[in-house]
Amino acid sequence: MRLQDHLCQQGDTLFRLRSYVPLLLLGLMVLAMWRHHALPVPAAWVWACALISLAGQIIRADVVGHTPDGTSGRNTSVQVAKRLNTVGWYSVVRHPLYVGNALMWLGLALLPGIWWLALLVMAGFAFFYERIMLREEQFIHGEFGQDFMSWAAVTPAFLPRMSQWKPWELGFSWKNVLRREFSGFFALVGLFAALLMLADVFAERSLELSPGTRMGLLVALGCYVLLFVLRRFTRVLHERAR
Repeated sequence: MRLQDHLCQQGDTLFRLRSYVPLLLLGLMVLAMWRHHALPVPAAWVWACALISLAGQIIRADVVGHTPDGTSGRNTSVQVAKRLNTVGWYSVVRHPLYVGNALMWLGLALLPGIWWLALLVMAGFAFFYERIMLREEQFIHGEFGQDFMSWAAVTPAFLPRMSQWKPWELGFSWKNVLRREFSGFFALVGLFAALLMLADVFAERSLELSPGTRMGLLVALGCYVLLFVLRRFTRVLHERAR
């Protein structure tokens, strides 16, 4: 088997598991914090890391909010591409959703303040997503042929070239974003909260949540449950062809 085919085969497996395998990176972060007795980091550092992760979530939301049905989805079993996206973020980078993922994980990896941990987590991220991107491009090339080759020839794979920006063709859909991105956003909030609480525990401090923190977590949980119910049991967040 050619090396490219072997990597694409790995990409198929990782594509199906991509919602779960990143938990291994989280486990690595927790282990490193425990071994290094990670101290609570300054509030300014927490906000800086949060803004990096939020930037990734904003990119994802902008992509999901502007793309039609059958593209840029959360499907985990098979590749789906009803059309080739070449506008908006897709006009400046071929894999904008994974650029967003990378920024979200970078913010999390930087949060404990252990420099080598951030490098290790992002190296693992690159190993994981490189194979998925390779498989996706093989699939899209098979679907769209020369159109894909022409687009790929001028569009970077991962580092955006903003000078090439072309406006989106579809308007922004908040319903689409709330339906498809709410779980990822609240997972990000939960991970930040969990890592900050673990930093307190590993520093041998008592785990005491302030009233504001408790209220914030309860509000976040309530919003998550509401969106889950709306998505699972109603059509409120659905739009035709989106």
